[in-house]
Amino acid sequence: MGLTLASALRLRPATDDDVRRRSAGALSSDLGWSYREPWRAGPGGVYCAALFGPVQGAPWEDARGERWAHIELPQPIPHPVHETPMSAVPVLPPAWRRYRAFADGTMQEHGLSGAYRGIYDVVRRLSRLLELVAPTVVIDTERMRLWEHLDALFHNPAVAAPQVTLASVPYESLAVRLAAAADPAELTALLFAAGFHAEA
Repeated sequence: MGLTLASALRLRPATDDDVRRRSAGALSSDLGWSYREPWRAGPGGVYCAALFGPVQGAPWEDARGERWAHIELPQPIPHPVHETPMSAVPVLPPAWRRYRAFADGTMQEHGLSGAYRGIYDVVRRLSRLLELVAPTVVIDTERMRLWEHLDALFHNPAVAAPQVTLASVPYESLAVRLAAAADPAELTALLFAAGFHAEA
């Protein structure tokens, strides 16, 4: 369904400037939600109120769909989908990646949020290694990890070692969500998260 809707749109690669203009700020931590009431979104993290707007309700009811954030990369790298250099990774608003709630009272983080947190963790380590002028082989290893996490964000099922949750469930990827998108607003948001401006 999503690919059919996308065929009617004109697409162009989104630049780093496009991402930063839309973003309310860069992530500064890998925090998610607290797992106890009252629900609190970790400051600077993938659900942060300062970035995405005031929290209302439980994690699985999160309706904040307007404000974006981004992850600032320490070095530009080729975009995983189009060969434009990328140094800012857009982070979808929480409404498009809500937690799942189960009848037994447990909840599960959305795979895209886990993917963003994984990317942030690698970026933090790589930034520190660059500051310390670490040996090239160490920096290259961490840079390869960043590539792997970015590939997983865009198309996790296609990577050699798919990224998984603590429960060993593969993270949902942008490509999977795009293929299933039935709502034009969701499609436009997912396309921007994947690095494209969409115009009718």
